[in-house]
Amino acid sequence: MADIRHSPDGINKVQSAPPSRKRESFTMLSLWRYVLLCTLLLWHGYAVAEPGKRIALVLGNDKYQNITALDTAVADARAVAKTLEQLGFVVLLAANANKEQTLSAIRMFHSRIQPEDEAVFYYAGHGVQLSDGNYLLPTDIINGNEAQVHDDALPLQRVLSDLQAAKTRFALIVVDACRDNPFATTSGHSIGNANLATTAPAVGQVIIYSAAAGQRALDRLGSADKNPNSVFARVFLQEVQKPNVPIGQLLQSVRNEVMYLARSVGQEQTPALFDQAASAFYFSQQRAQSQATPVDAATAPPVSLPSAPVSAGDNFARELEEIKQREAAQVKWQAEMREAYTQVAALNISPSLQVLAWDRFLARFAQDNPYSTEDETLRAEAQNRRRAAQAQVGDMPATIPVAAATPAVTPTPVVTPTPVVTPTPVVTPTPVITPPPPDTAPTLASTPSATAPLQVPSPDVESATEGASTTTPPVAAPLAPSEPAAPTATPEAPKLIPTFRDCPACPEMVVIPPGRFDMGSPPSEVGRYANEMQHEVAIPQAFALSKYEITFAEWDACVLAQGCSHRPDDEGWGRDQRPVMQISWEDAQTYARWLSQKTGQHYRLPTDEEWEYAARAGSTTRYPWGDQASHDFANYGTAACCAGAVAGKDVWENTAPVGSFPPNAFGLYDMQGNVWEWVENCADTTCSKRGLRGGSWNSYPELLRSANRNENDPQKRPTNYGLRLARTL
Repeated sequence: MADIRHSPDGINKVQSAPPSRKRESFTMLSLWRYVLLCTLLLWHGYAVAEPGKRIALVLGNDKYQNITALDTAVADARAVAKTLEQLGFVVLLAANANKEQTLSAIRMFHSRIQPEDEAVFYYAGHGVQLSDGNYLLPTDIINGNEAQVHDDALPLQRVLSDLQAAKTRFALIVVDACRDNPFATTSGHSIGNANLATTAPAVGQVIIYSAAAGQRALDRLGSADKNPNSVFARVFLQEVQKPNVPIGQLLQSVRNEVMYLARSVGQEQTPALFDQAASAFYFSQQRAQSQATPVDAATAPPVSLPSAPVSAGDNFARELEEIKQREAAQVKWQAEMREAYTQVAALNISPSLQVLAWDRFLARFAQDNPYSTEDETLRAEAQNRRRAAQAQVGDMPATIPVAAATPAVTPTPVVTPTPVVTPTPVVTPTPVITPPPPDTAPTLASTPSATAPLQVPSPDVESATEGASTTTPPVAAPLAPSEPAAPTATPEAPKLIPTFRDCPACPEMVVIPPGRFDMGSPPSEVGRYANEMQHEVAIPQAFALSKYEITFAEWDACVLAQGCSHRPDDEGWGRDQRPVMQISWEDAQTYARWLSQKTGQHYRLPTDEEWEYAARAGSTTRYPWGDQASHDFANYGTAACCAGAVAGKDVWENTAPVGSFPPNAFGLYDMQGNVWEWVENCADTTCSKRGLRGGSWNSYPELLRSANRNENDPQKRPTNYGLRLARTL
């Protein structure tokens, strides 16, 4: 039986009684039912609130008696109930409810809803599709036959009909039940299927499922994921607390974030959304600030354009509201573009710097405004001003010269089908210039114009006094690539690639020359996403990038020195020269600050532009080595996603020791695969997400493309997140 009570904190809870109550006599059960009925009547008598209130029923089942148990459903339900209460809802919660308790909770929910109320129904647990609709399973469901499930389970349609009959102003139905069929057994017995059928909501209702048909909803993002909530629930909880977000936009954000999180571990999970809302609804509303922050054209993050209409099935009133919101956002974006143009035009700087300033303006405001032609006019004017500035300096070189403190060394980008084995010498007070062995001459790929002298920084004094020696991780002999791209130029003698260390415990750094490149991907590139709009980017100054992904050995040195408090788990895969993983963006910032304090130099994460420039290393193909993915050049997962792969030179099912694959043309290892690498840039206008690049050991091939961009919460620590550091020269 259910223990139903009115809690002091305002949450009406329907909780499971201890298992011992199942052994009560018939007389005791009858007494409890009588008490329950009286309680419901009394409760209904004094608890009916005024019209227009917010009310929610949250059900969570994971301790099933006769079918497969679940991990997070009850934790999800309790977290959602608590959050909804904080947002002003009267909440009914039923955890691990059997058939009788579930029906009691549904009746209580229906009895308390008044016309014009705002209602939320949230279910986490098992669900199946039978011939006549979707059914949500109580904990005492029996693995018998479809007729029994039909009689004992909760029809989702009943919830929808009750809400429609109550004439709610707005109703949201959340169903986190797209999991494996709980009735399937090794004997082949199966009742229905787990792919819940499409259910058309009534006017004023919105339905969201945690996954699309045929997809499995994730509870965890790998074995190291300690979050107590499922992937869908944690994202939903995060989004509903954001103020002033209309429900359509909020649920679209839930869909996108769940999709990105699932893809970060090689899965596909896209929540299915069916929207028939007839009026505006906000989970949280706060008064907007009266003054906007001034726009800085040189440093402001890119502005995300509003998404397309939710679906063709939305009613006219809802679509009209969405259109108005998108148009308002575009008006704001257009004003920012106008202000940025005015600021750049007013700059009193040299012609060469004017060219760079207009390049940044054109890159930032490359997107089209469908509601205005002003953006096209401003882009045309910016192009004219850029050409005028270019004419003042004549044929300005593609790179900005950097004063050379050492003899000029020009690294030529190469694509290497065989490895360059580079032993690191003992650190000395002068920079270490490490040429590739003469017997492994690389073939030349498309070369950016990078002809300026390079300034190789001197190591810190500590490196001269400590005198420690380090060894570059070994590189195994490769196999021939499965489908490598043909070289675009004739072979040439190998070039010297300047490298250095600031201290024995510091990562080995490679000097990356200045230059220009086309960032993003062309519309014809297979697997591209909408955030890869192609545009020219200038890298005006040389910078340094760590030759390898930061290793466990390098990270553990920071922990030992008490510069880093987080000691990530290696999952039993090995530490030392394996890339450090389970690293958040904030962890990466801590490590960069520690190195900066230790050496007196400016270590940081690379920008999004620097990362792609360094990863491409002069290439214009999908991958640095060509247009075909190859396990001979990178450590990644299977084409069907979800797991590591052992193929070609990739003999590791999870992370590989750094440097196990050939370097790219700049002498950088593992820019594709192994672990995702954080970049400095914000991924949205509020900086609530940060960028990730390169793919990982369990990513499917398309995520390794040079143009692919990922993003996540800066506090997240999945097993496939690591880092690579940049250093300002």
